[in-house]
Amino acid sequence: MEPIAQTVPGAYSRPERLSPAVRLQLTWATSWPGILLDFAYWLVASRSTLPKEAIQYVSLAFGLLMFFAFATWVVRRAIQLDYQGFHLVVLRAGGAQIGRTLTYRESLAVTWLIGWRLAIVTAIPAGVVAILLQRTDIAEGLFGWAWTSAAALVIKYAWLMEAMLRKDYLGFNLRVAV
Repeated sequence: MEPIAQTVPGAYSRPERLSPAVRLQLTWATSWPGILLDFAYWLVASRSTLPKEAIQYVSLAFGLLMFFAFATWVVRRAIQLDYQGFHLVVLRAGGAQIGRTLTYRESLAVTWLIGWRLAIVTAIPAGVVAILLQRTDIAEGLFGWAWTSAAALVIKYAWLMEAMLRKDYLGFNLRVAV
């Protein structure tokens, strides 16, 4: 496989540290649609008359659909947005193709990177709190939804937006262009 181009006119070769404004804009663009949809689902599920076991199956199906369809769309949308003072570009292998759109496979790779890292980093503190409080239901209810949403925003802002741009994906990279 040919190396992926490292420079684009007007783009950073590798982000050492993104400015807080850039991280905040990327975090918000990749977070608010999911938070809104997740909250809407939580409202429906919490008021449903279905048995708890049925809600668990529906939640599993909702989670899979959200990951494979909705979250990949959110990533593709975030790449195409024009932010204040910058935008993102997609560099493909060989350097011949520079664009602003991702294929489904590429958006799935970015979604996977964000998703698994976010899940691990939020699960560890949640597990510690559950052990300390001796409760297994801390992620349930409005408090659980708010806690996981807030934790996801902080982790995305502090770490995941830069990780998304530093990662060498199979056949492409993402860069910030001014």
